Amino acid sequence: MFRAIVKLFAQVQQMSVKRWSLLVLLVLCTWGGWWFLSRAFELARDTAYESHARAYVKRIDEVQKGFLRDNPGQGFACKLDDLRRAGLASPSENKYNFELHCDKRERPPEMEYLVVAYPADKRVKGVWGFQVFCSDQTGEIWGELSRENMRDNLSESEKTGLYDFEGVCRRNHHSSQQ
Repeated sequence: MFRAIVKLFAQVQQMSVKRWSLLVLLVLCTWGGWWFLSRAFELARDTAYESHARAYVKRIDEVQKGFLRDNPGQGFACKLDDLRRAGLASPSENKYNFELHCDKRERPPEMEYLVVAYPADKRVKGVWGFQVFCSDQTGEIWGELSRENMRDNLSESEKTGLYDFEGVCRRNHHSSQQ
């Protein structure tokens, strides 16, 4: 009788181990599925934001050409507000910040500009691995500066996380033309 009780207890204990193992496996699979789907969603969202940013940079280039055609004495616009008055709509997604830089020549016309687009939430110290888009009067869009492309040629302030995206774009454009 004692052996039967010990054997029954061993079967119950073995069953409990199987149930616990199954429960742990179920929890791990659920967590793994959630983790994978959340990463896939983030990638899809970031890709959409990047696509919007690239399209808006292209739109800025197009409006700049019209601005130059309509204002040959002034040259290209050096402020986004000037382009908005010339017909540039505000970006539909504000997940990227856009900057417009000129050399500010002493005498017009302004014949060069640089557009920089970077994620709005990436001006945070120490954040890496994001897309930056750049363009100039040629209409070429370049950049896609991720961690790998930015690591080697950062200034001292950029190494601390305070990015000079204009400088990064200018440096990266030089290296892409060589």
